[in-house]
Amino acid sequence: MFNILVVEDNDLQRKNLIKMIKELNKPFNIYEADSKEEGIRLANTYNIHLFYLDINLKNSSGLDFASKIREYPQYKFTFVIFITTHVKYMLEAFKEIHCYDYLIKPYDKKKVQEITLSVFDNLETKLSANKTERKYVVFDMKDLNVKVYIDEIIFVSVYIRTTFVFTTRGKYTLSKMPFKNVMDMVGDELVQCHRSYAVNMDYVDKIDTSTASWEICFDKFNESVPIGEKYKKDVLEAFKKRA
Repeated sequence: MFNILVVEDNDLQRKNLIKMIKELNKPFNIYEADSKEEGIRLANTYNIHLFYLDINLKNSSGLDFASKIREYPQYKFTFVIFITTHVKYMLEAFKEIHCYDYLIKPYDKKKVQEITLSVFDNLETKLSANKTERKYVVFDMKDLNVKVYIDEIIFVSVYIRTTFVFTTRGKYTLSKMPFKNVMDMVGDELVQCHRSYAVNMDYVDKIDTSTASWEICFDKFNESVPIGEKYKKDVLEAFKKRA
C-alpha cells in the first residue's frame, strides 16, 4: 500500500486533484493538508511515498515544505511533484529540491494520472527488485500441517491457551502451539502490541488514540486490536516506519 500526501491550501483544487488520483483505482492511501504545518505532521505520522505540493501555500510555500522534508533521512529521495501556476519556479525546484515533475494549474486529468502511474510503476519495480523469496511458516493443526506465508498474516492473538492466526486467507486455530512459539517462528515480521496480540504493520490503517485504551484498526478488515500500555511507544514508532 502506497501513501500519497497532497499539500494544497485551496480546498476545491485539492479535492479535485485527489478525485483524479482516486479514479485510477489503485491501492493508494491519500492524505491531505492545507498548510505546511499540517503537511509536516502527516509526513511524520505516515510513511509517504509521493508528495504533491502546491508552490504557494498560506504563510509558507511548497519549496519551504520540500526543503524541510528533505532534511529527514526517509524523505531524502522521495518523489515530489510540485503544483504551480508559474513555470519560473521549476528551475529552483529541480535544482534544490530534486523534484520528480510538476503540474500546471488548472489540472489536466490525463497528466495527473500519467505522472501518478509513472511513480506507482517505479515504486512497484523497486519493491519487486527488493523482494526475496517469500517467507513462510508451517503450523501444526491437529492432523495436518498448514503452510502460511508470513506476509499474509494480519495479526496473531491468544485466548485461554489457544492461539489464533488471522490472515488474508482466513483464520487458523492453533490449539497445540503457544503464542510465544508462533512469535519465535515469525521473528521480526510481526510487532507485539499487547501481551496477547501481535500485528503485521503493513495491514494497519490507523491507531485510535482517542481513549486511554488505544486500538489498532486495519485496512479492509473489521477486527481491531488493543495496544498494551508498555507497547504504545514501540507500536507508534513501527507504524511511522512501515513501508
